Amino acid sequence: MNFLWKNSMVRWLILAIILILFLIPGKTDQILIQREVKPVYHFSMDIYQNNINNFVHLLQTEHGLGLSKYHVPVSTEIKHYFSRSLWIVFPAFFLSILLGIAKGIFDYYFSDKKWNVIGNGSTWLGQSLPDFFFVISIQYVLLLLIRIGFPKLDLFGYDHWYNIFFPIVFLSMYPLFYIARITSSALATEENKDYVRTARSKGTSTRNILLQHMLKNAMLTILSHFFTVMVLLIGSLPIVEFLTFYRGAARRLIEAFGITPVMVQPMSVEIETTMVIGIIVMFLLFLFVALWVSNIIKAYVVPSSQIKMTDVFSSLLLFLIVGVILTLIILLPRDLDFIPVQMVSSVLMKVIL
Repeated sequence: MNFLWKNSMVRWLILAIILILFLIPGKTDQILIQREVKPVYHFSMDIYQNNINNFVHLLQTEHGLGLSKYHVPVSTEIKHYFSRSLWIVFPAFFLSILLGIAKGIFDYYFSDKKWNVIGNGSTWLGQSLPDFFFVISIQYVLLLLIRIGFPKLDLFGYDHWYNIFFPIVFLSMYPLFYIARITSSALATEENKDYVRTARSKGTSTRNILLQHMLKNAMLTILSHFFTVMVLLIGSLPIVEFLTFYRGAARRLIEAFGITPVMVQPMSVEIETTMVIGIIVMFLLFLFVALWVSNIIKAYVVPSSQIKMTDVFSSLLLFLIVGVILTLIILLPRDLDFIPVQMVSSVLMKVIL
């Protein structure tokens, strides 16, 4: 299991999920403290135990997660929305890997030339800017082009056949720059090795050395980051689906938390507990499969990388533990008079001030 913990993205993913889910509203009362009304959390073990018992009873009696707020089986909704998300996750993965490697080669090849500003400079800029900045900027530019005569396209939703391309492009942008940086760094590490100096002394062109030798040896480093790319994609999926109105699993998860893209008057919001648990468990299962597909590919390309069954079971146990912890957090007693937008705004203001 040590190999899994060595991946910093795994640790940050687990920490981010737990911290986000701790923001789920608790059972609160409004009290007056120094002329300011503040919510105070009241934990009730009886209510918490009752929530857990009801959830276990639901699993035992219905062999599923019950019905959603649309009176549709939760499992049916998860299957529908998750498959829709996979239609953008897989293309975005391959697009970011292929274009990222190509850009990494470009960055390395022109690192000591005037094109370095476009190469490494754009890679640094792409990794520095957040995902939502790219999404909003590209959407704004396309809207301006439509105003001056560019063919009108529906930039939001999922009704048209071309709607899927926008989320794919937006989702793959940050992982693309990430792989570009990894590729460029891996090639820079290879350039001073003996086989490169020997090939140059024999008169082999720089391009052939780069593509036929250096890139092949750098692939081990690049392959080790495939799972990280998948984590980045899943981490960016909620914001991309939310801003593009793409009805996938991540957007359905946001909806299950009671968060909507429209500012409305304060109202009671009930979190769909079973829907949240189901989608999060599916994402954890997907990441587990992605981890070991990445390891299998690495073992196939690099024979010295062996797969141990103990590592498989250890990582499976880790994901199971994380899933159980998240489920217990979601089942905490909650207050139905919870306003997500106001709570998030207040938390951000406290952090800023």
